[in-house]
Amino acid sequence: MLYLLKSDPETYAFGDLLRDRETNWDGVRNVQASRVLAAIRPGDGLLIYHSNTDKAVVGLAQAVSLPEPDPGDATGKFVQVRIRVLRALERPVTLGDFKAAWPEFALVRQSRLSCMAIPETMDRWLAERGVAFPN
Repeated sequence: MLYLLKSDPETYAFGDLLRDRETNWDGVRNVQASRVLAAIRPGDGLLIYHSNTDKAVVGLAQAVSLPEPDPGDATGKFVQVRIRVLRALERPVTLGDFKAAWPEFALVRQSRLSCMAIPETMDRWLAERGVAFPN
């Protein structure tokens, strides 16, 4: 499966993930986004999207753990997932690209959603834009 994870680059940019190599993807507090995060499994491909500034998928990562409780959540309702960086994209895939080709995609329709599944029908379109994961 493929998923898109949004990050505010002023808080944690893809460059930070490149430096760190791995991190816990945590702090997701929207119930719908949290359900998506809870569905991620080791080996799933992750598109890292910079919100607010670039508004583009800028890099690729891979899940390396099952979801586990987010230690920053006192309620115990939310999870985190450990992720590992794969590579930066040579050419980011912008919000405008998604709007033009996939107007019904959650990124376009639910702009505040921070985690979302990528429909399989999008695989070829993403590959044509340099978004390919190692086998």
